Amino acid sequence: MLRAWTRGRKVAAVVAAGSVAALALGGPLAGASQATTSRSLGLYYSCAFSWWSGPHLDVELTGDVPSSLAPGESFSIGNLRGTVTIPEGVATVLHKSAKTLTGTISTFDFAVVNGSPSSFDVAPITFGPVTLVAGRAARFGAPEVPQSLGPFTAGSRGNVTIAPGELGIVLPVGALECGTPLPRPGGSATWTIPVLHRAAPALTAALPVSTFGGLGAAALAGSLLVVRQRRKSQSSHLSRNGR
Repeated sequence: MLRAWTRGRKVAAVVAAGSVAALALGGPLAGASQATTSRSLGLYYSCAFSWWSGPHLDVELTGDVPSSLAPGESFSIGNLRGTVTIPEGVATVLHKSAKTLTGTISTFDFAVVNGSPSSFDVAPITFGPVTLVAGRAARFGAPEVPQSLGPFTAGSRGNVTIAPGELGIVLPVGALECGTPLPRPGGSATWTIPVLHRAAPALTAALPVSTFGGLGAAALAGSLLVVRQRRKSQSSHLSRNGR
């Protein structure tokens, strides 16, 4: 009986050790959906036409950003959507040439630090028509329909940062080129995502089958083997007592 009990303990230990190894490889959230938070960026772009170097644009971007990442984890910024505001002074000048504005965002770069790829361009994005009224700011969506930015792969150390870069817009009145934006007062121009090294929890006994998802079959097989060994031990004990 002692030999069978010892063998059962060894099997349970092997099952638990395999489960811990799987957690260490996949992380405690392996197979689970990423937790995200809707976060916004307020951007100020200084821009220039070939015939006018004065205009600027205000851009607000919103996306579903992962709360944290594991090294090597794949991720995207979901539901990316933006609103571009043409200040009233710029709208008044453009109104002299057109009553509505239709165009294409030809460049919309994002720089990525501690992730790959290191840059991503979501262009082209079409927009319009946008009604222009002298003395009144104009707004349009870019993109109007939410889209995904990525996928990316997180690096191994530090934080992942994603920052919008240069912006290029093709309009009937000319090409508008905008440099790297500055954050609006009180806002941010960068999404920062912490990269966490998730250690597997210390285990002193076999964990429930439900804890491991895909490892459930292996854990169940080990548990059945332990039960079988115990039944053999009990049967042997009863036979000896019967004699």
